[in-house]
Amino acid sequence: MGTGRAMDKRIRIIYLIFFCCMNAFVCHAGNQEELFLVGNKKYQECEYESALASYKGISRPGSACWYNIGNCQYHLGNYVDAIVAWRRAETDARWPDFADIDANYVQAYAQLAKQYPMSISNRITRYARRSISLLTVWAWQALLLFMWFAVAILLPIFIKNRHWWRLIFIVSFMSLISVLLLCRLHFQSKNYVIIVEPNIELRAGPGNDFATVAPAPLAEECTIKSISDEWLKISCTDGTGWIQINNVGCIDSDMNTDG
Repeated sequence: MGTGRAMDKRIRIIYLIFFCCMNAFVCHAGNQEELFLVGNKKYQECEYESALASYKGISRPGSACWYNIGNCQYHLGNYVDAIVAWRRAETDARWPDFADIDANYVQAYAQLAKQYPMSISNRITRYARRSISLLTVWAWQALLLFMWFAVAILLPIFIKNRHWWRLIFIVSFMSLISVLLLCRLHFQSKNYVIIVEPNIELRAGPGNDFATVAPAPLAEECTIKSISDEWLKISCTDGTGWIQINNVGCIDSDMNTDG
C-alpha cells in the first residue's frame, strides 16, 4: 500500500509539472499572438513606430511578422532595414508571397536610387535555396538512406526480371537526392548579410587600422567568409574584405547582427 501511495504521489507531481509547462506555453503563445495583433492594428492606423515595437517584441517572428516589420521600416524611411526584413521573411514565405516581396524590393531599391537585381540567376538561386531548405539536412540524409535500402532490396528483383528502366529511374532519383543534399549542405554552410550603412569601406583586416581594399555598396547582399570578434570578412561584387558587424544586417535567422 505504501508503494502504491508513493506511485500515486509521483504521478500527481508529473501531471502537475506537465500542466504548469503547458500553461506557460499557452500563455507565452497568447502573448506573442497579442503582440502580432496589436502590431497589425497599429500598422493599419499608420502608427508605424508603435507597430514596429510590437512586432519586434515577438521572440520568434515568422514570415508574416518579418514581412510586416519590413513594411513598417519602409514607411519610416529605413529602406535598407526593410530589405533585410523582407529577406528574412523569405525563409518561411509561401510561394505566392514571393511576388509581393519582389514588388516591395523594387520600390525600396528605387528609393535608394538603385536597381533591384532581378536576374534569372538571382531568382533561381533564391527559389532553389527556399525549396531545398524546406527539408533539414537530416531529412535529406534519411531520404537518401531510405533509397539505398530500397535499391538493396529491389536490385536483385530488377536484374532477375530485366527491369532495366526501373533500375535506371531509381538510380537517377538517388543521384538527384544526392545533388540536392550537397546543395543543402552548401546553403547551410553560408551566411548572408546586407550592407545597411552608406559610405563604408571594406578593410584588409579586422580593424580600422587596416587599409581599405574596396567600397561596400549600400543594400548589397554579401556572403560571410569568416568572423573575428566584431568584424566580418565578406565577399561583395567589388571585392572581399572586413567590415564591422554593426554595418550589416543579417539575413539568416540563426545569426543575429542587430546587436
